[in-house]
Formats: sequence, structure tokens, C-alpha cells
Amino acid sequence: MKLFITCLLISIIGIGAHAQRDKKELYKIHKLLQQSLSSGGKYTVYGTTKKNVIRNFDFKNPDGIDTSASNIWKRAEWKVFLNSVDTTAVSNYSLSTAGKPWFRNMGKVKHTLIFAPVILSTDGNLAISILELANTVGRSSTSRVYFLQKENGIWKIKQDRVISLTDFS
Repeated sequence: MKLFITCLLISIIGIGAHAQRDKKELYKIHKLLQQSLSSGGKYTVYGTTKKNVIRNFDFKNPDGIDTSASNIWKRAEWKVFLNSVDTTAVSNYSLSTAGKPWFRNMGKVKHTLIFAPVILSTDGNLAISILELANTVGRSSTSRVYFLQKENGIWKIKQDRVISLTDFS
């Protein structure tokens, strides 16, 4: 019985450590995307992810009007990954570590950046991240999807594209 309880505790600790490691990977992706955005405009980042940001992305047919044969999502590994995504299993999470937000307001806010939860492939080497950049001055928004791949332990943006433009004026 003691052996069973010991094994159970080790399993629970292992699961918790795995979840922490996964969260660190998600944060790395969010920070990479934040750094890739133009630094010319000032923006603030919403403090949690918002699942509804994925609403404009078609996981089964991501082409939209861009049917170029060179698109990364045409590759077999990406097709398998995108077709396996179950959006009902996607959950929001906080964008903070140790209770402290790692995104801060920078000057007068002109844009609000809202991340959807990052979705990782089962092997952890592919990811997609969708974000919405809302312009609070011009009352418009743009949604983009980023296709990322881990190479030698480092996340790289392989391709991105606009998936929607909205004008609220």
C-alpha cells in the first residue's frame, strides 16, 4: 500500500511539473510574438488569454483566400496537427508568472493585444498562436495566426497571416 501511495504521489508531482514546463513554453511563445510586433505603436496586453480570438480561424481549411502551395499548413505534419485540434479542450490562462503580470502598459495605450491560448502539437514541436490587435484610437482590429516550430529547443515563427480585419467606425 505504501508503494502504491508513493507511486501515486510521484505521478502527481510529475504531472504538476509537466504542466509548469508546458506553461513556460506557452509564455516563451507569447513573448516571441510580442517581440516580433512593430515596436512603433504603444500597446497593452490583455492579462489573460481569450479563447474567442480563435473564432475566425478555420483549423480544417486554413487557406482562406491564400491558396499558395508553399503555405506551411499544406505540409503533412501541419495538416495532421491542425486537424487534430479540439477547440472545446482549449482553455484560457493568465499571462503572469509568480502572480506578477509580465506585460505592462507602455505610455498612452493605442492598441490592445489579446492572445488566444497557444495550441501545441502532441509532440510539443509545432504550435499555433492567434492574436488580435485592437486599435483603440481608430476603432479597428486585426487578427493574425502564427505558425511556430521548435528548432533545437527554440521557438521560431515559420509563417504568419492575417485572418480578419474589422473596422468599427
